[in-house]
Amino acid sequence: MKKLHLFLLKSYISPLIATFFISLFVLLLQILWRYIDFLVGKGLDWPTLTELLFYAILQVIPMALPLAILLASLMTFGNLGENYELTAIKAAGVSLIQAMKPLIILTAIISILAFGYSDNVMPWANLKFHSMIYSIKVHQPELEIKEKVFTHLDDYSIKVEHKNEETGQLHGVMIYDHSNEKNPNTNSTVANKGSIKMNKSVAMMQITLHDGTTYEENIKRQTHELSPNELKQYRIDNFKKQIAFIEVDDTEFSKVDESGYANFDRMKNIHQLSEGIKSFKLEQENTHTNISNLISPRHINTSLQKKGDAMPYAVIMQQSYKNISVIAATKKRVQNRMRQLQLKVNDIHKLQKDIIGHNIELQRKFTLPFTCFIFFFIGSSLGAIIRKGGFGMPVVMAIALFIVYYIIDTFGAKMAREEVVPVAAGMWLSSVLMFIIALVLSYQSSTDSSLLNIDDLKTFFKKKLKSKNL
Repeated sequence: MKKLHLFLLKSYISPLIATFFISLFVLLLQILWRYIDFLVGKGLDWPTLTELLFYAILQVIPMALPLAILLASLMTFGNLGENYELTAIKAAGVSLIQAMKPLIILTAIISILAFGYSDNVMPWANLKFHSMIYSIKVHQPELEIKEKVFTHLDDYSIKVEHKNEETGQLHGVMIYDHSNEKNPNTNSTVANKGSIKMNKSVAMMQITLHDGTTYEENIKRQTHELSPNELKQYRIDNFKKQIAFIEVDDTEFSKVDESGYANFDRMKNIHQLSEGIKSFKLEQENTHTNISNLISPRHINTSLQKKGDAMPYAVIMQQSYKNISVIAATKKRVQNRMRQLQLKVNDIHKLQKDIIGHNIELQRKFTLPFTCFIFFFIGSSLGAIIRKGGFGMPVVMAIALFIVYYIIDTFGAKMAREEVVPVAAGMWLSSVLMFIIALVLSYQSSTDSSLLNIDDLKTFFKKKLKSKNL
């Protein structure tokens, strides 16, 4: 039995390592493709790119690990079944579960490590990755200008109709200067074409415009409130070429402060998520109390007595038909109270979303190790049933199962986030369905079922085709 267990371990560990790195590479390409727009042309050095790749790898491990376990177990037991080694094991009186015992223990250890990774490493990796992505995004902002949308750079808003991605040439440029605090929309420039680049010598952004017009109002920019006559002042300047400089702070790549991301749910471990949920619930209760105080009759009565002759609320209501000013004042106070109530209600909705987000991440900490464990049973049972090894049929089956799992998991998380179902039900939906599939496949493999046997399926379809031809 010991030799059998060692043989199975050797047969399983090699495909597990290989499929893990293959899955890691494929998922890493997927996540880099998502952020390719932020990376191209930024002039990042190799240490920065290496650091970003390191954090990206840490991020995709929770997805690569279950897929690798599924692929490795399917390939291992598919090979054993194809070479009739499983048949020999069962003929020797050893059940499939007994033969799988060391692999089950190994998978349990991997699942426990996955739980620790999800609770300790993933929050840190998420914090580092997202803060670094944002740092790259805001680095050299001239590269972030998109077509037909306003891009805000300090005190300026820039919009272009067309941007040549190869040359960087801009066409149909419109720039609004908001640096005048008194009248922020009184200086604008339009040009047929132009370009934007970082001028390293002066550490500023250089804007070069051709064939355009500048419209400027309030030339003196008075510090006092502007009079109607001053508001009418304006100047129009036509130009063939104009060069302007905008001072920016990120001429050299630098990381943003990570503390601004630390309160997001994906950047927290189980303890921090639990404390965050308690804090949000307490804040919700306090907000509910404030709303109750705002709508209580005694509070309304006291509020209405603060202004005027401090008359009782009942007297004010009796005289309101005769006193228009009292009606107007009362209406204004009621409108203010309604606005306050609406703000409080919005606060409650925001807190509820924060609670749901924290609960989703809390449940995700436990679904990852459970998924790893269940995928092993699905892969081993399915491999024993289809009896095909290698990278052919097992890869197709594993990818199909993983896609189904991912779609259901995404759907469940979305329903939980939108409060269609409880958070636990939405987050465990895919895991429960995979558990049911694992039970069915385990029963089929332990009873030597020929379900999904490729040779049987070929024979079945050949018979159907012959019957149709006849």
